[in-house]
Amino acid sequence: DMPTIQVSNALDEVQEPSIRDRYRIAHGYSYGDADWRRRNRIGVVMKGETSHNMYTWLPPSVYFDAHPEWYPLSQTGVRIKDDLNQCMTWSNAGMIAELTQRVKERMAVTPEDELIAICQGDGFTPSYDPGDRALVAQYGSESAPLIYCLNQVLQATKIEYPNHCIV
Repeated sequence: DMPTIQVSNALDEVQEPSIRDRYRIAHGYSYGDADWRRRNRIGVVMKGETSHNMYTWLPPSVYFDAHPEWYPLSQTGVRIKDDLNQCMTWSNAGMIAELTQRVKERMAVTPEDELIAICQGDGFTPSYDPGDRALVAQYGSESAPLIYCLNQVLQATKIEYPNHCIV
């Protein structure tokens, strides 16, 4: 015989999704079924963008010559100008400041309910810049520099634009 386990009713809870619109997550599945969308709390229209757009924010054609330190450093010590994964040297303070300024400019002309994407590509190119490597070592994850960068941008924009959403 197996023992009976009692589970508290306190564990019975319902929470709203933490994201505004799950269209992109569900695209291509049962998205055409209105009942399925309603049950899964998926909006019909997503406002804004979700795309691999880091080079739209800081295109190498505009910034690389003056700021090669903003772009990933290869293992051999060469800065990568046209990284297919649109990775950056995420810990670079100058790059973060310029990205923040560009994001604030976008927020100034974007409705609060419209998503603003800051995204690298599908793949991943690690930067061997010492600042990025220090964050990887500190947090034990290759995603630490990107998360650090995004947190810096969020921290700098939240007071002036508290209701905008960065994805």
